[in-house]
Amino acid sequence: GGSQGIGLGIAKSLANFGAEVTILARNEKYLIPAEKELQEINPTARAKRVDISKQSDVDAFFDEYFKEGGIDIFVN
Repeated sequence: GGSQGIGLGIAKSLANFGAEVTILARNEKYLIPAEKELQEINPTARAKRVDISKQSDVDAFFDEYFKEGGIDIFVN
């Protein structure tokens, strides 16, 4: 997920370049602190609880995001 390890590292790098980053993870224990960390770099950063093993979670995330304008870069 985007809340730790390589995923969080990539998100931080993109945020440092000014990207509006949204990270996804299923565990809020790590997701909320990671979101705060990213918001220190770029206040537009967001975090969403999504379990990618559940198709309904994935569909809901993309439905919401495409209503807001879409995605330029997706890292998995």
